[in-house]
Amino acid sequence: MPDNLHLVEGPYKNFTVRRVRPEDVEKVEQHIEDYFLHDEPTSKLSGYTEEYGNEFCHIFRHFLPDNLSFWMEDNETGEVAAVRATFIHKKDDNCWDFFPRKSLASKNLYQMCEIALEKGNIYERYGITEYADFLVASCATKYRNQGLAKELYRRSMELFKVEGIKLAKSVFTSPFSRAAVKRLGFEEICRVDYKTMKDKDGNPVFDPSQLTDEHFGAVMVKLV
Repeated sequence: MPDNLHLVEGPYKNFTVRRVRPEDVEKVEQHIEDYFLHDEPTSKLSGYTEEYGNEFCHIFRHFLPDNLSFWMEDNETGEVAAVRATFIHKKDDNCWDFFPRKSLASKNLYQMCEIALEKGNIYERYGITEYADFLVASCATKYRNQGLAKELYRRSMELFKVEGIKLAKSVFTSPFSRAAVKRLGFEEICRVDYKTMKDKDGNPVFDPSQLTDEHFGAVMVKLV
């Protein structure tokens, strides 16, 4: 467990930032299903299913031992207001191999992440052997536009700095998230255009009629 969790945990406005503990997992996963997976563009294009929700939460639980995932609690109601899930991506560990991929949405997400990993070439590009990978940034609808996601990013970056983590990365699929993290100093190094994604038979993964120029995953990084 990181030695400097006090840099992240603690009060913020009318909320308390907490590390995701075993007793928090169920309600945090429910938040992810309700507010992240239903809004995230890749999930919306593929079609959200309960099976996909279960598969994605399997990933979330797998990375919890890294102790880099946090949530904001509404001090008055106890609700999960926002979630920031992060894990350490290591060069010699293909972390996506364990990802269950029975649902269409999981298959599509896995393919997009694999393409992003190959195109980003982060280990060679930056000469590192590990980095912090942001998995989820989510905020409940009624708590949006209050700076919660930004504050979780800021605190996470402070933790990375003192823990010696050299780089933070994520694949951002929402135009709003891309704009927000760009203001925080993240730089796009490559992207995965959904129009170019094909299945094993060479057919488009997504219905071309539903795609716009905003449908892509941007691999964005920030040096710590």
